[in-house]
Amino acid sequence: MISTLPPAAGSGALVTLTIFSYLAKLLYMKSASRVFRALADPTRRQILQELKAGELTAGEIVTLFPISGPSVSRHLSILKNADLVSERREGNRIYYKLNPEQLAQTVGDFLSAVCPTQIAHRRAHKAKEA
Repeated sequence: MISTLPPAAGSGALVTLTIFSYLAKLLYMKSASRVFRALADPTRRQILQELKAGELTAGEIVTLFPISGPSVSRHLSILKNADLVSERREGNRIYYKLNPEQLAQTVGDFLSAVCPTQIAHRRAHKAKEA
C-alpha cells in the first residue's frame, strides 16, 4: 500500500540511511560469498596453508601441487578476487602473500551472525585490545 500522507520531517534521511544500510549489507554478503566460495575448494585451502609460512612465487606454488600451472593460476585468481591473497610483481615473477585479516574478519563476522555468544566474545576481545 502506498501512503498518500506527506512524509514526516527527516524521513528522507531515514530512507537514505535504510538504502545505504541495505547496499552495505549486499556488498558484505557478496564479499563473504567470494571468501566462502574460495574456501570451499581443498586445493585453495592448501594454497592458503602454504602461504601461511610466507610469500611464495607462482612457480613455487605450482611445484607444490600435482596439477597444471594454469589450474594453479586459476585457483590463485579466485583467492585474489576474494582478497584472501595479494600479489606483487618483481621482474617477471609474481609473489603471493596471505591476507589473514580478510579471512579472520569474514569468518568472525559470520560466526557473530550465527552464534550470539561469539558477539560477546569478540566485544570482550576488542575491549582488552583497547
